[in-house]
Amino acid sequence: MGRLDLLFLGTPQVRHAGQVLVFPTRKVLALLIYLTVSGGLHPREQLTALLWPESAEGRARASFRRALSLLRQVLDETPGTSHLIVEGEGLGFDLTSDCTCDLHTLQAAAQATNVRVVLSSRSLLDQFQDAATLYRGEFLGTFSLPDAPDFDDWVRGQRAFWHRRMEALFDKLAQVQEEAGALADALETASRWRVCSPFNEQAYTRLMRLYFAAGDRGPRSRSMQTVRRCSQRNFIPCRVPKQMPWSGASVARLPHELARSSQCPREASHCCL
Repeated sequence: MGRLDLLFLGTPQVRHAGQVLVFPTRKVLALLIYLTVSGGLHPREQLTALLWPESAEGRARASFRRALSLLRQVLDETPGTSHLIVEGEGLGFDLTSDCTCDLHTLQAAAQATNVRVVLSSRSLLDQFQDAATLYRGEFLGTFSLPDAPDFDDWVRGQRAFWHRRMEALFDKLAQVQEEAGALADALETASRWRVCSPFNEQAYTRLMRLYFAAGDRGPRSRSMQTVRRCSQRNFIPCRVPKQMPWSGASVARLPHELARSSQCPREASHCCL
């Protein structure tokens, strides 16, 4: 059957036995994504209503049957070697089959950021770096189904959830790298975090602390200028000081400076890496 690799952080990509699969329609791919991410078994009627809400009942059912048949063909499903679970009117994805998913890797790494069990720095670095490498952008990138608003609402919720997981990962990875003395790697991680979350003051604080530790003042000034431009562009009344004395204490005060008046948004709507 071959291993199935599901890559949903960024533009969705599915590989079977190392080969990138081509889906005949966006809804065939959407069906696989929903079954994989949501887990469990779903009634066919629910899936039909989710993906074909504007079609007449008979036509919607026919469209669902066609999409399921095409999905089986794309995945090269055969009796006894299937990634899909079909039980009566229920349909699901078998997460115990031969498959990998970048979401699972990110989730495990994000959960490890809160675990109090002491792990070696090497173990943490390996786990966090593996997850960071897989992160190509926001959940599904710009993928959407304009004629299926409930599916798009679900995608937006998932996008916000995985964005928070990404932030926890990049924050912890930069911290572990800094503690290990790998300042260049920590700066790269914090820079990626800043790109993904341009309005998150914690990302800027982490980045400027690292620039301070590296003794590089120029990028710190540019970071402050970027914060100021972002607040002006989005009409956010954040009072970012025009001059900031670059000491460890002043960098540590940055979140409080940004928090005066209205706070800047914590999450970006898109991420392009």
